[in-house]
Amino acid sequence: MKLDNIRNFPSIDAYVTDKLNRYSREDHTLATLYRYMFDDTDNIMTETTDGYRIRKTTYGEAKARVEAAAPTVQTALSALPAASLVGLYAQSSPDFITVFWALLKCGYNILLLNTRLSDTVLEAVIQKHNVGAVVSDSASFSVPTFAVSHLTKPSEQAFTPAPFGTEVSFMSSGTSENVKICTYTGENFYCQICDSLQILKNCPAIGNHYEGQLKHLVLLPFCHVFGFMAVYLWFAFFSRTFVFPRDLNPATVQNTVKKHKVTHIFAVPMVWEAVHKAATRKIQAKGDKTYRKFQKATRLVNKLGRSGDIIAKRALREVREGLFGDSIRFLISGGSSISAETLAFFNGIGYHLSNGYGMTELGITSVERTAKRSLLNTASIGAPFSMTEYRVSDDGELLVRGKTRASRISMGDTVTETDFDEWFATGDLAEEKGGRYY
Repeated sequence: MKLDNIRNFPSIDAYVTDKLNRYSREDHTLATLYRYMFDDTDNIMTETTDGYRIRKTTYGEAKARVEAAAPTVQTALSALPAASLVGLYAQSSPDFITVFWALLKCGYNILLLNTRLSDTVLEAVIQKHNVGAVVSDSASFSVPTFAVSHLTKPSEQAFTPAPFGTEVSFMSSGTSENVKICTYTGENFYCQICDSLQILKNCPAIGNHYEGQLKHLVLLPFCHVFGFMAVYLWFAFFSRTFVFPRDLNPATVQNTVKKHKVTHIFAVPMVWEAVHKAATRKIQAKGDKTYRKFQKATRLVNKLGRSGDIIAKRALREVREGLFGDSIRFLISGGSSISAETLAFFNGIGYHLSNGYGMTELGITSVERTAKRSLLNTASIGAPFSMTEYRVSDDGELLVRGKTRASRISMGDTVTETDFDEWFATGDLAEEKGGRYY
């Protein structure tokens, strides 16, 4: 069965190649990106559920919501000068997407406030960086704070055209003294999208679908670089479907994956490690004999590679059903290191789990793209993408260079404009083996 909604193209990478070729011939502003993110209006953008019914929204309907919300945003924030910095404090949701683009359309720049940091840290950042207002789905702040639920409502006021916003900033984790504000432009996002196409071309597994659909479960917060770049930016440009769970309770997540037939999940190592440990305990509880059979089966699947998928689907059906079922096609771990044992577990039951690398300052710079489970299970982060270079210093530190980096980094009183020709010291130890990095 062919993947649905890729026009007349034979594959998702051909579809994205055409789209990116057209995009590359225009300016790489956020205004242009906005157009391309919603251009296939009939494709399904989001799926949600109230526990019974699945509610679907097309890209065309989602863009109409942005256009309808823009006058409301413009009226509410009318006291702010053009190009002011506005904080967005919200969980990942369809409303997040609506407000995000409405703010940019009204001419504001956005600071994505890290929802996992303390109020003290957030307030220090708001004051230090002259945030003029915050749009929030829960908390209130010392500057004018507007509810997401209010700003997403259509307005009877006419929209006054304004210069589009030009920057989106992310917060690194940290204290009020050392948190970094990393600012990205449309050009930086364009380079990130160019790299995402390389994954599609070099790693066909990421384009695999289930029953003609490619659906991404939104677990990662969009306020983080990993969640925004690798989940939202990539897959919205691919014009694929985002599935939003009602909450992050493990049972809800598991049921959502099965109900919506989710194909892709990206998460931090802590999530994959926790699922691995819980599943292992459940298998061990059935006795040593059952556990030994399971270990033998996963070793065989990992040894056989893709041909082992048949064994995984048959011999390990009960294990897969106890996790996410059979619709899963591609998983990514990113954000920190992951154990080889956890990778071997997921790949051994017939899923595809790749390790990736990125930082708030850099965006996403690599993902292991091999189809060989023997390499996937080594915890390699692969080779850098086409827009990025890696080098290991004499001290064993990973150095990164490329245009996907943030264009500006602010910390405390220091503001550094990025020289894209210089090497960025990540602080992470690394080694290179045969073109792969660990």
